[in-house]
Amino acid sequence: MRYRAMMLAGGLALMLAVGLTVVLSVGAAAQSAAVQPATAAPALAVSNLGSSEPISRGVAWLATQQEADGGFGSAGVTADVVIGMAGANLEPRLMRTVTGTTPIDYLVQQGPGYAAGGPGEAAKLALAAVAADADPYDLGGLDLIDALWESYSGTIGVFVAGSFTATTTSDQALAMLAVAAVQETVPAAAVSALASWQLADGSWAWNPTSTFGDPDSTGLALMALLASGRAHTVAVADAVEAAVEHLRADQLADGGWGWGSASADSTGMVIQALAALGYVPATWTWATDSGGHPQAALQGLQLPDGAFPDWQGAPNVMATAHALPGLAEAPLPVLGRRAMTMRGLTWLAGEQNDDGGFGTSGGSSPGGTAEVVFAFAAAGIDVNTVRSARGMSPLGFLATQVPTYSHDGGEVGKLVLAAVAGDADPRSFGGYNLVISLTNQISPSGQFNTNSNFKQAFGVLALEAAGEAVPLTTTQWLKGQQMADGGWEWAAGSGWGSDPDTTAIAVQALIAAGEPVTATTVVSAVHFLHALQNDDAGSPSGFDPASNSNSTAYAIQALLAAGEDLMNDDAGQGWVWVRNGRTPVNALRSFQKSDGPVVYQWGGYFGPTDNMAATYQAVPALLGRFHPIKTVASGSGSAGPGNQAGLVVDYGDGRYDAVCVSFDDAEISGMDLLALSGLPFVRTDEGYVTKMGDTGCPAADPSCVPPYYWSYSMQSSAGIWEGYGVGAADSQIVDGSVDGWHWVDWNIWPAPGPVLSPVLGNVCASEPFAPVYRGPDPDRLVTGSTIVTAAGRIAGEGTVDVRAAFGSDLDQDASAGIAYRPSSGGDWLTVDLVRAGGVFTAQLALENPDDVEFRTSFSDPDGIRAYHRIYLPLVFRPVSR
Repeated sequence: MRYRAMMLAGGLALMLAVGLTVVLSVGAAAQSAAVQPATAAPALAVSNLGSSEPISRGVAWLATQQEADGGFGSAGVTADVVIGMAGANLEPRLMRTVTGTTPIDYLVQQGPGYAAGGPGEAAKLALAAVAADADPYDLGGLDLIDALWESYSGTIGVFVAGSFTATTTSDQALAMLAVAAVQETVPAAAVSALASWQLADGSWAWNPTSTFGDPDSTGLALMALLASGRAHTVAVADAVEAAVEHLRADQLADGGWGWGSASADSTGMVIQALAALGYVPATWTWATDSGGHPQAALQGLQLPDGAFPDWQGAPNVMATAHALPGLAEAPLPVLGRRAMTMRGLTWLAGEQNDDGGFGTSGGSSPGGTAEVVFAFAAAGIDVNTVRSARGMSPLGFLATQVPTYSHDGGEVGKLVLAAVAGDADPRSFGGYNLVISLTNQISPSGQFNTNSNFKQAFGVLALEAAGEAVPLTTTQWLKGQQMADGGWEWAAGSGWGSDPDTTAIAVQALIAAGEPVTATTVVSAVHFLHALQNDDAGSPSGFDPASNSNSTAYAIQALLAAGEDLMNDDAGQGWVWVRNGRTPVNALRSFQKSDGPVVYQWGGYFGPTDNMAATYQAVPALLGRFHPIKTVASGSGSAGPGNQAGLVVDYGDGRYDAVCVSFDDAEISGMDLLALSGLPFVRTDEGYVTKMGDTGCPAADPSCVPPYYWSYSMQSSAGIWEGYGVGAADSQIVDGSVDGWHWVDWNIWPAPGPVLSPVLGNVCASEPFAPVYRGPDPDRLVTGSTIVTAAGRIAGEGTVDVRAAFGSDLDQDASAGIAYRPSSGGDWLTVDLVRAGGVFTAQLALENPDDVEFRTSFSDPDGIRAYHRIYLPLVFRPVSR
């Protein structure tokens, strides 16, 4: 649980929509037509995430430019690299020097000095911190967001750079983007100020006093206005439309933007702005009369070594960093997994039924609702504040389901786990003692009245979560079902074969019950999960070799429980989980849409549709939480006596975790506290902690990053960190204790405790749920231009190629058609268009095609977005031979 939550108060933006029928009379009469996809508009390889090959080459070149301190020459350029990599869904911390130093380490060290330059600098650092899952409220001891607010003048709506320095468009736009990134409210006055700086031609200049606009400033300002959540207001909508119209007019023949010729910086920035509008992929949606398009222009600038050039043609770090999010079509702000999980939870809350439960078939499901509780609890949110329109909570719904949802240990186990995660008492839940109900399910063989390995695992997890002794027979039965390949199948003896999902939940159950991570059972299971991992770093199901979000999420949780380092890319340090520059977490993130929901797969079984199960199972994994998930426990609402202690981990790079731990015994050790926290860690046989999360060293090489080590300290009654006289294995943790771990230089003595020193009451407090702005719906069709080309006419006959460009529509449920008739009138004949990469196409065989009138139509259950001033008319281009 993060100690400081980042929330935004604000509503969802409304996007403009206009009528979509366009008519152009071109004379002559239409006859019959044979329809086929237009050969002039083939499907393109560029996906909604851009092209991965140029991205890989660009990142590989950037790695050769990293300096020994982890940076790229300056904090500003290093922040650009971090944002670019994160925008391409790559982990910036994987870009390490030989000493293990990352760009984030560099920003922690150099950031405070850079941020002093003004709001633009502080904002860029904040954007990099959010993108990389560092803390913008505490980056190297600096609260970047507080610095932004200190610079803000509510009177004029401007983030003022200083008494003698005029604020630039970049300063204002970046500051607004940073505020939006941390999900705080962008002031209306700031939005109005930025909009007022727009020039008459629709562009923005670098300096508000200048009369010469440029594409970089225009693209940046456009993204800031869209991210503000105020795009539905008339003034902002008009500014957005004028800006896009200007970008159309300013586009070069090859499809790019720049001063006379396309540049990586300008073209990348504009593509990001177009993506914020929903014009993705940036191919046919923004094709030029010359046949170019933005992606082709940007990719065409890449040099043979993978770099992108500056204006003189030389390889340039900043240009390459700016090209990455353009290639990936990732608009600012690039949100890290923590911010994106809030969008996911906001989407989930919108799916809540009136009875407080959750379900996808018209009614609420107890099992699904329990998993939703896990998701909110994993984020440190008080589940009781997640209320339906009728004021009902998920736990309230589950309390009504106890009599009917109790057929086996899996069902009762989920109820117990949900009660514990939601700070309810499983021994008095809905009028029932769920713990007794669970233990009554256990047969002499150790089974929880089920033959399902999956349900057996939930029974074991529930006993541990409730503080109940786990009978040896229950774990022995589960261990006995492990198959020769190291995995588990869903049901014992089913013949279905091992699958990652069941294996992952079994591993979590056994480890929670005390199975050592070094035990053969666990090691074999980890080997099984590793062998199944795909090249995209994700995990498949037992019946489909392609990766999916659910299996990937379960695998992540199991691997974290087993102490695996998911960012390990060195075979000499254990299992390698990084594939092609991506971690399993990157793989899981690739299934999440920009507005929060997660898809099961982009193709295959369920298609690219919003998936509730995929979303609620992804959230805990994205947040690094595995089962059993425990949050606040206090008084009678806790499992057991209700003793609590806090654990604060400072990773030394601006990130930290603050976890509330509940325990039954009057006294435990610091090592017990660490184990109960759920945070992944590694220790040597002698008991020294060498690694926590992704920071530190393997047990086999405890000093791999000299001179750093994990220092251990305790919080005094005055809130001061003090060194322990003993190690964590011998320390005495009682109710009210707060322990601290800090990754520090051993040359600094005495070793400092964590930068933060929160009181227990703040650590052990769940946040009330507050929905955040989710951004525009990427499933809503965005219309582009329609081009009708008459080509190859012979003796008055020929073909008509139709290309109706579009953007967004990630769920692929939109359709388009073209109607035609003789220009003299008559009935319209309608033909469905065929979907290709960013364009609907058809090829019509007509007589006298230059004497026909056409009109296009679009349909999408999610709605349609268009900007009326820049919606291009249907264009007819006769070409004869």
